[in-house]
Amino acid sequence: MGAMTTPDRDSVVGKVYSKLMEIESRLLPCGLHVVGEPPSATEAIATLVNIAEIDRPDVEPAPVPGLPGILARSIGQNIEAIYAGNNRGDLEVVTLNEEIKEACRAMVRAFVEDRLDANGNVSADSFAGFARRLGFQKSPWEQAIAATQFKNADKVQMQTAFSYLEGCLEQIVKDNELGALRQALAGGYVEPGPGGDPIRNPGVLPTGKNIHALDPQSIPTAAAVKSAEVVVERLLEAQRAEAGGAWPETVAVVLWGTDNIKTYGESLAQVMVMVGVRPVADALGRVNKLQVIPLEELKRPRVDVVVNCSGVFRDLFVNQMNLLDRAIKVRGRGEERRGGGC
Repeated sequence: MGAMTTPDRDSVVGKVYSKLMEIESRLLPCGLHVVGEPPSATEAIATLVNIAEIDRPDVEPAPVPGLPGILARSIGQNIEAIYAGNNRGDLEVVTLNEEIKEACRAMVRAFVEDRLDANGNVSADSFAGFARRLGFQKSPWEQAIAATQFKNADKVQMQTAFSYLEGCLEQIVKDNELGALRQALAGGYVEPGPGGDPIRNPGVLPTGKNIHALDPQSIPTAAAVKSAEVVVERLLEAQRAEAGGAWPETVAVVLWGTDNIKTYGESLAQVMVMVGVRPVADALGRVNKLQVIPLEELKRPRVDVVVNCSGVFRDLFVNQMNLLDRAIKVRGRGEERRGGGC
């Protein structure tokens, strides 16, 4: 076997590096949660970093941009292109992606530490925060990236993002679990709230609520569809790369009940995106209509999907099962029903 060329070597190193960083970022080092024990500053930082990664177009009164996208635009790059290059194992792009992640962590860490009081607890009345409000100090996140290539990041977008994160931080550190437990044991009223993933939906915070799942007729949400479009695009591109440029003809998907509750229907949306159908909500937020995406807009062939549903999904999401059945049936008539609801 001959010696590897430099590009081949960089590709192997890039793929290994990317996988190592992926494994590192997905570890759960904090162990099981202890009821009544509020998160430490380190745990709050880790949670906020993940919350800050996602664009949130449905937040009122204004959409909240994700920090990685802001940093990428500051150097003339597109974050989705960076993610695609990272998945391919392009060493230069993998390195840039890791630099963006480190910058995000540094900004969030500075943001949280700026709000710690003398006892190490999160507080809005820290001395640093008081000095900053008087104009004596720059924002902590600005200081965190002042010496990096991202120093020219859009300040307005950054302020929007960190204003949103400030509200999230307040909810993360609230401690009402034991209080709610005592209230419930005494037969009192415990405030209800949605369950699910606090990264995708910080609205589930703070903990200690009488949690419920969701309205089955409300999924997939607009945010879930947006996430599904990105996931499907990356999946199909990866399949094309492995198949020498040919689009996959069939993809198998398992729809789990708990997974779709946590992600507000993202897996369900992935199936619809693959076949080239967009779910549409009515004025009450119920997802009961479909819009066939024209091939000119889709820019790829429609993909057949073999769907296996868990028992929980089948029983809990009866309306969505019917919607999925309609999506599969109408996709073959997509060119006749161009953009129409059905």
